[in-house]
Amino acid sequence: MSQIFITFAVQRLGNGDSTRELSEHVIRHFQSPSEGDGGVQYPGERVLQTRRDNLAKGVPVEPTVWRQVQELAG
Repeated sequence: MSQIFITFAVQRLGNGDSTRELSEHVIRHFQSPSEGDGGVQYPGERVLQTRRDNLAKGVPVEPTVWRQVQELAG
């Protein structure tokens, strides 16, 4: 796994509309899957979907960890 964070002072690049358009273009570019991967995600991008999944299906837990929790509960 590798993580790199890059920040831009996009307000220095022009007005709000062109700044928003540039930001959306950069996000679309990085989210486009390359050969052999599923694209790039920014931190927190999947939080809401993960929360919805966990509420609907439960929180995924490794079986060995779940057994240990059950043993503690007794």
